[in-house]
Amino acid sequence: MARPNVCAREGRWYYECKILSGVRPPNQDPALTSGSDPGGHVRLGWARREANLDTPVGFDAYSYGLRDVSGQKVHLSRPKDFMPNNESFCEGDVIGLELTLPSLALHRKVVDGSYNKAVDVSDDLDPAFPAAEAPEIIRDRVPIRYKGVVYFEQFEYSPTKDLEDLMNPAPGVGANLTHAASTAPPNPNHPSPALRTLPFSSIR
Repeated sequence: MARPNVCAREGRWYYECKILSGVRPPNQDPALTSGSDPGGHVRLGWARREANLDTPVGFDAYSYGLRDVSGQKVHLSRPKDFMPNNESFCEGDVIGLELTLPSLALHRKVVDGSYNKAVDVSDDLDPAFPAAEAPEIIRDRVPIRYKGVVYFEQFEYSPTKDLEDLMNPAPGVGANLTHAASTAPPNPNHPSPALRTLPFSSIR
């Protein structure tokens, strides 16, 4: 998995990828691929900053992926049908992924535990709550020279135990929480802040 230098915090984001090396199309002439190495499998998707870069997207609770095999969507390492007729994507295909996130004002309500489904019925970007960062902010990072090469320091974000337990439930999980907190599925008003989901968010 690769990490970009720009983060999506609110609004609608979209990108496209063209598969240059992957599974060969089923109707491709065998003579064109004779002697060449078979292509590898491909996964595309979106991930949070806590996602493990040493794993494919969709491996844990921090990422959502789409894999070439039958066009399945993957989250928590559990594949589910997604593409029509379980259609796989191969070399030469162009895949587009759209991410929709609510405004930062609604983010704050969910984190603070003040989100009310009956009151917050829409998510119009509220100008009364400006973004936490200016649109033209410059992020300076400290360069570190090591063996003639310049590296830039980057913070790593650690996963939380609640989301690790969500992926691999074990006996005794939730012993420090109430029974309702340990059994309730992730939702915007979950007792555990780590398991609160964002309303009006989607991936297409």
